[in-house]
Amino acid sequence: MKKVVFLFVLILSVAALNAQTRTAIRLSDLPKAASDNLSSQHQGWNAVDAYKVDSKGMMTYEVTAKKGPSETVLVYDKDGKYLKMEPKKGSMEPTAKASSMHKKEAGKMKK
Repeated sequence: MKKVVFLFVLILSVAALNAQTRTAIRLSDLPKAASDNLSSQHQGWNAVDAYKVDSKGMMTYEVTAKKGPSETVLVYDKDGKYLKMEPKKGSMEPTAKASSMHKKEAGKMKK
């Protein structure tokens, strides 16, 4: 029983160390450098929402941006310096191949 309790406490400790806090913020609360980068380097992308993320003591900002049907996340450091662009999790944008496969399947269903 002691081993089970020890293992449970160990798992909870690891989970606590890997925890991250993600807080929604207003777009106007982004660092100026992040706002400037968004408007100059990512023209055509419209910011939808922003989050302040604290992960293991490292502060970053995540901005969800849309351009047509595409949706992405722009990541900035605590000072607003651009770090990377990554696809939005859960975003299911079809590829050209997948889209053409769906059209073929739809055509078969009509017959």
